[in-house]
Amino acid sequence: MHFFNANSAAYKWLLLCLMMISTAMAVLDTTIVNSVIPSLLHDFDETLSKVEWIVTGYLISMCVMLPTAGWMAQKWGYKRIYLIGMFLFTVGSTLCALSKDMNSLILFRIIEGFGSGIVQSLGMAVIIRHFDSKMRTIALGLWGVASAAAISMGPYLGGLLLKDYGWNALFWVNVPIGVLNICATYYIMREVKDNGIGRFDLFGFSLIGLSAPLLVVSLAMGATQSNSAISGWHSPYVLGGLVLSLLMLAVFIVHTKRSSSPIIDLSIFSKRTFTLSIIALTCFGIGIFGGNYLLPLYLEHSLSYSALSVGSVYLPIGIIQGTLAPLSGVLSRWTGEKALIISGLIIFTSYLSLSIFFNSTTPVWLINSTIYLRGIGMGLAFTPLNALGVSELTKMQMTSASGVANTVKQLSGSVGIAIFTAIIASSYGNDTLPHSIAESHYNKAIDLSFAIAAIFSFIGLVAVLFLHRRKE
Repeated sequence: MHFFNANSAAYKWLLLCLMMISTAMAVLDTTIVNSVIPSLLHDFDETLSKVEWIVTGYLISMCVMLPTAGWMAQKWGYKRIYLIGMFLFTVGSTLCALSKDMNSLILFRIIEGFGSGIVQSLGMAVIIRHFDSKMRTIALGLWGVASAAAISMGPYLGGLLLKDYGWNALFWVNVPIGVLNICATYYIMREVKDNGIGRFDLFGFSLIGLSAPLLVVSLAMGATQSNSAISGWHSPYVLGGLVLSLLMLAVFIVHTKRSSSPIIDLSIFSKRTFTLSIIALTCFGIGIFGGNYLLPLYLEHSLSYSALSVGSVYLPIGIIQGTLAPLSGVLSRWTGEKALIISGLIIFTSYLSLSIFFNSTTPVWLINSTIYLRGIGMGLAFTPLNALGVSELTKMQMTSASGVANTVKQLSGSVGIAIFTAIIASSYGNDTLPHSIAESHYNKAIDLSFAIAAIFSFIGLVAVLFLHRRKE
């Protein structure tokens, strides 16, 4: 039973609302959990290295589904696979809230991550599929509002819920929203499949399903500074994991080119615009996730901000980005996407560059003003970059492109965090807290990390300069 004509504007905008809600939930679950870690250390009496697996496990399972959910949707139906993703996410959240020990919590976070990977991959794919080129940038801009709101609200909402209700509340909040989204999707969304999709490529799925998570784990273990033989960049386990993940990726590429029914359509990389947009997104992703990682460290440890105060700093960033994201979609119809992407990346790179010069004597108003440049830059650049990247692709290719773009964003973030963690950890050489070392060494490590993030962002800007300009 369906209440809306599949070709009507109302149907498309309702689908967009459903995708925005589910994407916001998935992204929020990535950011909000960081505020739980200190509480979990106390409640479960576990080590930090083990508690961090509630984040790493989530990322691993998410990376399995991000590049492959699109093919599954094309083969077995977008509605069916999306509902499976929402079900896994909602059930995983429920089980996380009911967890009584750390091992079960890590396991249920992995289940939650599988659902999150499906939802995030298909959210973008459904929007691209249902909106034509004239409205696609606006729709992606509104979809970007959900991500912006989740990123900015995560630390603040996490601090509030943890303070008043405990860490379980951070998972319970997903359950009623997830159930409502499942019900609404069941009655509103029409089933769509693509004809001509061949048999499931189990070998290709196994390669990409193991390669991406192994890369994430190896980077996380490499950045960990401890006396353990399985951590640190000199560990044979870490080096072996990195080599093996890259080798499996190479085999996947060769196999996929020969496969009659590939999990990912690699012909999308023959399009110059898409390839350049992925290069830019990779560099941009390192800057985005790097900023997310470095900014709280600097504010809390160098400027003595509380966790709730750090969350308050993120709120205006989300409001700015959430306002500019859909506005950039409208403006791109007159200016073209390229001009907005360049402007946004220049502003974002400026934010990272100016952050290098922060110190204890920098006025608060200047720090906040610089941080807000982040929201302006992301709001202007991110949506047009996604839209321009897929502008030369067919609808079937856009599904693969969505999975690739989301996977690249997550993996680039993992690379950035690994680099910056290693730099900061090297400033004090062990797992002791930063306040136990010379403040100047720690601040220099933060400054160097911001500088590296700025360099990556600049490389992304250079890649954008070679994109074709498209104006409607």
